[in-house]
Amino acid sequence: MNKIPFRIFKIENDPIELHADMVEKITDMEFGFQVSFNGNLKDRVIGCKTDYLFKQKDTLISSLTVYCYFMIDDEYVKSNTRDGKMVVDKDFLCYLATISVGTARGIQHAKTQGTILNSLVIPPINLMSIGIKDFTLE
Repeated sequence: MNKIPFRIFKIENDPIELHADMVEKITDMEFGFQVSFNGNLKDRVIGCKTDYLFKQKDTLISSLTVYCYFMIDDEYVKSNTRDGKMVVDKDFLCYLATISVGTARGIQHAKTQGTILNSLVIPPINLMSIGIKDFTLE
């Protein structure tokens, strides 16, 4: 079995914005998603920020921003670093983003319990199709 080259060590989220009072029925929801990465080679950390929003017509119903921080295994860093720069391949970043999306689903579920918005579930997201590119850390 291959060793997983990271561990998640910190999860943060901005306060979730909920407008359950503006919803009578969960219908015709528009969903928006964004993902970005940052990192620090010295500390072997990659951060994944994901943003989610649900709108009904032009009304914002819910928005959530989640930050997941991953400690990258020293072996992975060494094998992907050249000339003081580490290239993190897009497949690895998609894997980290997948974990972040699942984390956000749990946060949203917990924060919306007891409201009509609890039936809003972050849908499956094909992260391979949204254009995540290799990421370089210096």
